Amino acid sequence: SHYSSVKLVQAGGVGPGRARNIGAAEATGSCLMFLDSDDRWSADHCRRLTGVLDQGFQVAYGVTENLETLSGCRFQIPEPWEVAPPTLESLASWCSLVPSGVAVTRRAFEAVGGFPSVGFGEDWLFFLALRCRFPFGFCPEVVTHRLLHPGSLCSSVDCSDMKGLVTAIAGELRRWKVSEEAVAAVEAHLRLLSHGEGRLGSVQEWFQAASRVGIVKRSVE
Repeated sequence: SHYSSVKLVQAGGVGPGRARNIGAAEATGSCLMFLDSDDRWSADHCRRLTGVLDQGFQVAYGVTENLETLSGCRFQIPEPWEVAPPTLESLASWCSLVPSGVAVTRRAFEAVGGFPSVGFGEDWLFFLALRCRFPFGFCPEVVTHRLLHPGSLCSSVDCSDMKGLVTAIAGELRRWKVSEEAVAAVEAHLRLLSHGEGRLGSVQEWFQAASRVGIVKRSVE
């Protein structure tokens, strides 16, 4: 009743990637943004990201402030030490973007075929496909607030899910014929996950393990 111009499309049970694709197909604008169920946009989210797109970029992203409810830990994605905008190689070593913190032109979205229909990690594959084709524009301000809790998808994955995702990423990178450095970063994750079978139960634990062994490099170039 308050937003009569908004069209609600229900697509429950199809997974996050396919749901976003359905929404994009119904949308009529030239710019696409995403908002997941546990996230909240800042008041100037749209203005800041469209401002970056207006500079000529096909993909824009900002900082996402994260709250992990179990530990009370707060952190940012990307963190201040990360390369921004990401190189393909740095993005292959870790996904430093959040869908709710990204804006993409319809042209770019359609160029990569939208989000892949996988059960976990569809955003990482989507961002890598975009980065292979387009430069990213970065807004260094917090544009999204994200809540992580026991019911979050990132908190309910195991090593087999992670290995399946990384195997799919490695296959795509080889198909795209990207740099050996990018492929090597993904293969390092496969070795880590094989070694950590049964001991990694969340994306945060995976990130911490990858940081300890240097796959994720905590430095600014």
